[in-house]
Amino acid sequence: MSAFYIIISLLAFKIHKIEAISSMIIMSGEATFNPKYIENFTIYVRNHNLYVDSYNIRTLRPGFQTHMEFAARPSNASRYHTVFKFTINFCNALSATTLNIFKRWYLSMMKMGNFMLECPVKPMHYYIHGWSVDKVDKPSILPPGFYRVTIHFFYGKLNSKTEDFINRCVLEVYFR
Repeated sequence: MSAFYIIISLLAFKIHKIEAISSMIIMSGEATFNPKYIENFTIYVRNHNLYVDSYNIRTLRPGFQTHMEFAARPSNASRYHTVFKFTINFCNALSATTLNIFKRWYLSMMKMGNFMLECPVKPMHYYIHGWSVDKVDKPSILPPGFYRVTIHFFYGKLNSKTEDFINRCVLEVYFR
């Protein structure tokens, strides 16, 4: 069995081993949103700091999902290739006692904003202003390099007729 398949098999069981890296440099960010749930969603990066403003107009009740995908890009290439991805129930992840990568990053962002720590997520203005990380947790199998991190929120089943899209954020980052 090749190393690639071993890595993929480990990722299928959700990585629990994480390590601190020296820094994560946020290069860029973009977002799309469903106006049924969000009036405006703005994301931008200034001096490698993340800024997000979300004007939620509808309560997000328990049951919505979060799909996270990490894609790597070799420094001499232009295309990203998915390294691993997973889908979790957002509310269950926040209330879980174990700290997965999603919850660790979310709690880190909370220091610079007012996003909810429990469900339901009520309609109001949410923000993250100036989030940057000197040390961030990442799955230990990811080497330093360029990554695209996609975070997709939805109800139903991803990429199906039952999917009810909420919003999607894409960050391009460099792990040192």
